[in-house]
Amino acid sequence: MSAILKDTSPALKLPALTSDLEQGKRDMDEYGLCVHRDFITPDEVQRLKDRLIEQAEQECEYGVALLSGSGRSSGTWYGHPEPGHEPGWQGIPALYNKGREFIDLLSHPL
Repeated sequence: MSAILKDTSPALKLPALTSDLEQGKRDMDEYGLCVHRDFITPDEVQRLKDRLIEQAEQECEYGVALLSGSGRSSGTWYGHPEPGHEPGWQGIPALYNKGREFIDLLSHPL
């Protein structure tokens, strides 16, 4: 019979949502991250998403996609997904080199 393990670790404390740049900097110092309200607009999110999907499809089409199966023991490979099978995930490394949308995000003033 397996033992039931109880999570006794302290709750992860995250910074509060902010739209204040200086508070975001303090949160970065304290937590290593900040959660910034309205960092990018919904239109920018949609453009990034559209470009990401386009890039993923092109990498599959050209057989250079970084793919993996759905389980932890599944291998990772470069190439095409097998017909009729969706990979567990697809990685797209070096987004800064995959379109203007990603370069613009990196140079965002915040």
